Amino acid sequence: MDQAEPKTVDPKQLGLLIPEHIDLDFLSDLLSEPIRHFTWAHFDFTQGEVASHLQKGKVFQYQGGRFSEEEGQNHVELGILSPNDILEGSSSTLSPTFHEALVRRLYTKLQRGAIDGYYIYHPEDFLPHLGEPLFYETMGRLFESLEKLVREKILRRYGIKTWQGVRTTKQPLSLRQLVKQAELVAGSDHHHFRLIQVPMNLVMLEAFSRTTQEGQTVIEMAKEEQIELVAIDPLMGGMVSKLPSHVFEMMPPAPSKSLQALLFLLSCPDLHRVDITMTIPLEWQTLRLLLGLPLWDSEIWQKVFQNLALLSYHGAP
Repeated sequence: MDQAEPKTVDPKQLGLLIPEHIDLDFLSDLLSEPIRHFTWAHFDFTQGEVASHLQKGKVFQYQGGRFSEEEGQNHVELGILSPNDILEGSSSTLSPTFHEALVRRLYTKLQRGAIDGYYIYHPEDFLPHLGEPLFYETMGRLFESLEKLVREKILRRYGIKTWQGVRTTKQPLSLRQLVKQAELVAGSDHHHFRLIQVPMNLVMLEAFSRTTQEGQTVIEMAKEEQIELVAIDPLMGGMVSKLPSHVFEMMPPAPSKSLQALLFLLSCPDLHRVDITMTIPLEWQTLRLLLGLPLWDSEIWQKVFQNLALLSYHGAP
């Protein structure tokens, strides 16, 4: 009996995070590639060529609510935010008015139909300050504004971009509570809180291993609540490839250590996508080698994960 062909990396499994400063010619080249998912935190949408590419079957998503201290002060002076909307030392806000206005501006500038996805930036910063009841009420009010945008066909889905929020065991964000807030404003089967970005890589294994969600891991809870789980910072800014050689010797071979690290994530059951920050053409020339590479089967993935978890438990790599 012939063996089934191994599954290979699909362009749908990859997304690109576009930084604030990027060469527009390079960006235009990226938009012509088979990758469909693009996520921005800053962007000038007046560039006609780039905007035209976004019309051609690309998925446009945005991380919203992040700003510099100076920008925050300007927002307060202009009356866009009140001083209470910004935490001291924070670079984000949970103001429904701010987020709704931002999405509306994006929609107007882009002129391509609804924004595909919107990530609220680091909401966990507000949890210790507000306390749980007020925090989740505040998130509910923000969700209500975003659901209104969905009804107006300005936005399709929304979620959160978190760093420590679901990885820590000390007062983690509760995905269940966030879903409940979305259900309160939109109905149990009709809400659009469907996205979460979480740091995941060979060192940051918490989403796989820590039961921060009512006795479940983030991956388990996201699957149960039908939330699209996306890995960010998969290469730790290039630091992953500098891990000890024995880390990579336990994995199936690939053209580079970076590609092995990415294949670990891409082969993970129930992980929807891996978003990679893209800055220079050389990075893309390396990463595009992923397309068509064989994914690991579940038995190999589980064995590699268990070995990585054991190394992390003992303080390595």
